[in-house]
Amino acid sequence: MKFFIRTLVLFTLLIFNSCYNFLPVEEIDNGNPNIPATWKLYSLRWKAGTNPSLENELNKYYTDCNPGCVYEYVLLINLLNESDIEILNAYRKSKNKYSKTIKANSLFLTEIDTCGNNNCEGTTLYWYMLSGDVKGLINSANAIKIRIPANLNETADKRTWKYFKIEVKTNDDPLFTQLQNELYIEPILESFTLVVNIFDQKINNQFLIIGDESDPSASRYSWNQLSKKTREGLINWDKKNKVNLNNFRIW
Repeated sequence: MKFFIRTLVLFTLLIFNSCYNFLPVEEIDNGNPNIPATWKLYSLRWKAGTNPSLENELNKYYTDCNPGCVYEYVLLINLLNESDIEILNAYRKSKNKYSKTIKANSLFLTEIDTCGNNNCEGTTLYWYMLSGDVKGLINSANAIKIRIPANLNETADKRTWKYFKIEVKTNDDPLFTQLQNELYIEPILESFTLVVNIFDQKINNQFLIIGDESDPSASRYSWNQLSKKTREGLINWDKKNKVNLNNFRIW
């Protein structure tokens, strides 16, 4: 009897594994979400002038934008392997998302500037083209590192988002009046755009913005200026006006 049960279990496992191979769901390896050093698809964001040596090196490759206008750099780094990239591009094509294909082992720089040409884009570079010194500057950059979700199931639960936007109407919930009180905003705004970025594990790099994130004059506040109750309220907000900003470039 024990032999029969053992055989049946083994047979079931074999059948399950065979069927699983044909499921239309692919898992892309983008490292452990809690261990930044393992990420393969991520972006780095920093204010212009924060990493002068790295900026000088990147400007050798990206000359389309006026360096004097740059407010913030956003560097997309993609170290996924070819098979994962094929899965990602096939999905994007099936959903008619973006005309450009993503290339393996590449990086792409976007400059947010103050001259009216927001998100001025350069060209795709390949990781192998960079010298060891430039790679070292990238790996040690003083920047906010943001993991980009590569699998659909990573973005389903709005409460897990670390970088998001809420188009706020203050009357929607007392939470937004409380938020403004804690930030000493007077008079109370009836509506505003709220951007929250708590992706960086360093508390000093976690922040929120009232207004357009690409606008240098937008009001910026430290995340820990808010009470625990208000922070939890924003994290757990799951209405339609909450938008994930962490996956725009991929999905």
